[in-house]
Amino acid sequence: MEPNHHPLLQRLAAAVDPSAATPVYHQIAQVIAREIRAGRLPIGIELPAVRLVAARVGVNYHTVRRAYQDLADTGAVRLRRGLPARIDRVPPEDIWTPARAASADPDAPPRVWLVDDSLEQAARLALAISTRWFVEAIPWPHTASAPPPGLILATAQTQLERWPERETDLRVVPLALDPGTTAQVLRVARQLGLAAVMIVSESQSSQVAELRRQLPRLGLATGELASLPDEPGDDGLLLVEPGLWDKLDWNRRTEPRLMPLQYTWSAGPLARVAKEWGWPLREAPAPA
Repeated sequence: MEPNHHPLLQRLAAAVDPSAATPVYHQIAQVIAREIRAGRLPIGIELPAVRLVAARVGVNYHTVRRAYQDLADTGAVRLRRGLPARIDRVPPEDIWTPARAASADPDAPPRVWLVDDSLEQAARLALAISTRWFVEAIPWPHTASAPPPGLILATAQTQLERWPERETDLRVVPLALDPGTTAQVLRVARQLGLAAVMIVSESQSSQVAELRRQLPRLGLATGELASLPDEPGDDGLLLVEPGLWDKLDWNRRTEPRLMPLQYTWSAGPLARVAKEWGWPLREAPAPA
C-alpha cells in the first residue's frame, strides 16, 4: 500500500475539525478507534506515519503523536521505534468519552477546569479547590472553546449553552460572598472616612442582594451603579464585581476608593460535586 494512499488519510481529513471544541488529538483517536471497530482498519495493519497524518489534517505532528499514544495506552495500537505504528486489537467501546479520558499517570490528581466570566476569579476559585482537595484545578476562559477532557465547574448555567457537547462533564456550582467581605469593606470604609458604599454590578445577582442586606446593618448606606464612573467622585467606596474589575487598567485598580468583590464557591453544592467525582481531601498539616 502506498503511504500517501492509506485509507485512513482521507477519512481523517474529512472528519477532523481543528476549530472544533474537542481537542484535535482526541478527534484523531476517535476516528481511528471507530475505523478499527467497523473493520475498515483490520488487526495487523500499519497506521500512516505521524508526519503524513499531520500534513493531511493540517496540524502539528506532536498532536498526531498524542493521538497515537492515547490509542497505545488502551492496547489498541503498538508503537514501534523506527517502524510504523500497528493495530493490535479493537479498543474498548467506552474509552473515547471526554469524562473518562484520564492521565496515563495513575497517581496524578484528578483534573478540573474552572470557568467564570472573570478569569481572575476563576483562578481564585481554582486555588480554593486545590487547597482543600487533591485535584489539579485550572482556570479556563468562558469565551474560549471547550477545555480538554475532564470535569468542568462553571458558575453559570449559560456555559452549558456554549458547550452542549460537554453536558455530561459540566457541573454548575453557584457562588457565595466570601465570608470576610463585609468585614473588609467596613474596615476600608472606616480607614477612608466613608459612610456609603456603591456596588458596581451589571447584574442583580444574589451576592449583590446579600451585600445590600448586610452593609446597612454595619452602618453603611448602599447603592448600585451599572458601570464604573470615568473619574473618582464622592460616591463613597466603590465595590466592583469581578467581571468589571478584570477590565480595569492597573492605574484604576490602585485607586483607594475601589475594591473588587470577592466570591467563593457555595459549600454544599461543591461538596456534592467533590463526593460525586471522588476527590481525595488533602491531608491537614501536622500541628507544630
